Amino acid sequence: MAENEVPKCKICEKRIESGEFCEYHELAKKNVDANYDNWNEAYGGDLSLKQYLEKIAEHEKSGRWVREVAEYLLKNKKF
Repeated sequence: MAENEVPKCKICEKRIESGEFCEYHELAKKNVDANYDNWNEAYGGDLSLKQYLEKIAEHEKSGRWVREVAEYLLKNKKF
C-alpha cells in the first residue's frame, strides 16, 4: 500500500482503521469463526472448513455480511 493510501476493507472497500475488514465484516468474520465448531458438531464432526463456508454462503438465513465473508474466504483461502 502506498504511504498516502487509505486502508480499505478487502470486501466492500469501506475505509478502515486497521485489520483487513470494516467493522461489519470484521464482526461477521468473528461470528463465522465462532460458529464453525457448532456446525461441525451438528454435522457429526465431518464438516470441513470449506464445506462450512459453502453452506453458510448459501444458507437463506445467513446475513449479508456473513455471506460476503464466507464468499471472500472461499475465494482467497487455501484449503
